Amino acid sequence: MAGLTCYLQLGDRLSQIWLNKYTLALLLAMIKLIFFSQSVQHALEASQAYILSNCHNIDTFYSKVTDNTPHYLGVMGNYLIEKGMEETVKATLETLSLIVYASEGLLNFVIDLYLGTYACLIVSAVDGTVDVATNTTEKLISLVNDTVSSVANELDNGLDDISKVINKVIKAASKVEDFFTGDDDDDSNMTSSIKSVNLTISALHNLYIPSSINNKLEELSAKTPDFAQVKNSTKNLISVPFNEVRKNIKAMNTSKLIADTSVLYVPPISVANGTGICSSNESGIIDFYAVLGQVLRISTIVCITLLICCAVGAMIPVAWNEIKLWKRLCSMRDQYMLSRQDSYTSFSSENTHELKDPFADPPLHKDQYDVIASYQQCFQTWNTRIACQMTKVVTLGKSPQDIDPDTRKKIEWVVAYMTSERALCILGIGLLGILVCICQFAMISVLQHKIGHSLASSDSSNVQTLLKSSAAVDIENQMSLWSVQTNDYINTTETNINREVFGWIGTTTRSINSTVATMISDIDTTLADVFNGTLLYNPMKTVVGCVIENKLYTIEKAMTWIHDKAQLQIPRINGTQIKQALEKQANNGTTAATSSTSSATASLLEDLVDEMREGLLKVLRAYYRITMGELTVALIIIGVWLVQLPIAMVILRSRLRKSTLH
Repeated sequence: MAGLTCYLQLGDRLSQIWLNKYTLALLLAMIKLIFFSQSVQHALEASQAYILSNCHNIDTFYSKVTDNTPHYLGVMGNYLIEKGMEETVKATLETLSLIVYASEGLLNFVIDLYLGTYACLIVSAVDGTVDVATNTTEKLISLVNDTVSSVANELDNGLDDISKVINKVIKAASKVEDFFTGDDDDDSNMTSSIKSVNLTISALHNLYIPSSINNKLEELSAKTPDFAQVKNSTKNLISVPFNEVRKNIKAMNTSKLIADTSVLYVPPISVANGTGICSSNESGIIDFYAVLGQVLRISTIVCITLLICCAVGAMIPVAWNEIKLWKRLCSMRDQYMLSRQDSYTSFSSENTHELKDPFADPPLHKDQYDVIASYQQCFQTWNTRIACQMTKVVTLGKSPQDIDPDTRKKIEWVVAYMTSERALCILGIGLLGILVCICQFAMISVLQHKIGHSLASSDSSNVQTLLKSSAAVDIENQMSLWSVQTNDYINTTETNINREVFGWIGTTTRSINSTVATMISDIDTTLADVFNGTLLYNPMKTVVGCVIENKLYTIEKAMTWIHDKAQLQIPRINGTQIKQALEKQANNGTTAATSSTSSATASLLEDLVDEMREGLLKVLRAYYRITMGELTVALIIIGVWLVQLPIAMVILRSRLRKSTLH
């Protein structure tokens, strides 16, 4: 039994080179490739089965799209045509109204240029003459009345003084007469007839020039029509036909000018599904998937062949490394034994005897101590521990002293063979594969339970409602987004046109208005500097206003009107109106077709829900089969590890036979 050790010999190691990590990794990659190929093949088969089973639904939906698209395109196009014609008529009427305004303004300007100028001058002459006469009369009356009143007051004062002196003289004479006559009776006096003297010119106070002369002049001035009245009356007469035209334009109903939209043709919604895009190409679909499956198989075989070649080739460098490692271990063992022999043996001239170091361990026999076993215990700790535990299990926990040494060596060698680094790697991979498969089975079970309850046939109506509502919301959102982006494009175009095409008009009108305002201000300033405070200021201001300023004001007003009207306004798109028009047209014209197809659509949606559930369950069943395959592979890997036991027994029996022969 000298050939058995607690570790593996070179031949034992070489018998496990096919379990090296490189070959194992390539084999696992090959297995994974096989599973991937099967998964892809199952997916292709499921896709083919799904398409073929839903050919009718595909044909139905395709025909609905192809047959109903002209209808909705017709509704949309008719709506846009109607709105375009309506906006065109409105723009035409607006342009016509602007032309009427411009024509009236030009006619008023021409009348103001010729007739208005002369009427203004005549009215200004009359107003100026009356104003001058009124001012002169007022000053003359004021002067005369003030002078006469002053003279009368002064004369009254002088005569009053004279009357007082005379009265005093009369009183003195009366007293002298009474003194000489001694008669107190006033009636007998001669002076009794002259009591007092009062000299006045009161009639002169009532002398004045009446102000009725000014009243008559003011009445004459008031009766004289001014230029504003003349101009307004002329404009009112001229504006009568223009106002009538504008009134008629504004009263026009644009909807009546447009032809009846009912004459626009709208393709009906067709319920025919004879296009058969899927059914007519069923054989082509089958051939297509057959070609895909053939390509998948060929590519899988090629890849597996390459991986097998690489796995076999990977055993060569592994075997070479094992041989080199074994040679180094054997060399190290031999050197160790020689060094121990030199340490414990000394020679003399008489005899040879062995000297022992009292502090060293007791010497061991070659069979009792092995450097290679120590190396394995030191550098392959877990392998050694697992081997020890398995030895205890095999020997039922017996101590090494209770077991026959040969039997113990056999057990240790078999356990070492099964717990080698490569064998334990196989065991770990197998156990890990089983654990992963258990997790996958749990996930598949949870998903199957969830799908079975979430997509039950009783909930198909809810899914149908969800699909319809989501489709309606998506259509509304897309329509809103389209209208917003289209209006942004229209806004940008309108801004560019108004800025680039009509921008110079705004600049020109603002410049002209600024120039006109400056001219009017300069003219008023000049008139004020020259004629202010004189009788000629108002007449000159009126004449200048008639001849120059009124024309400038008219030009300024015309430029302002042009500035306000010289802008392009493009109508915007209202997504809500388009959606309402589509719904109205669909409700009015295609009620029967819609009602006939709604039930079919509902049944199709229910079938779709059932097929979705069945498709998901089919996918889970496919993954279940794949997981079962992976579990089988994991068990096979465990079986490969278990195969090491009969291999070890065969090798052990072979060695025992050889040892008995020698």
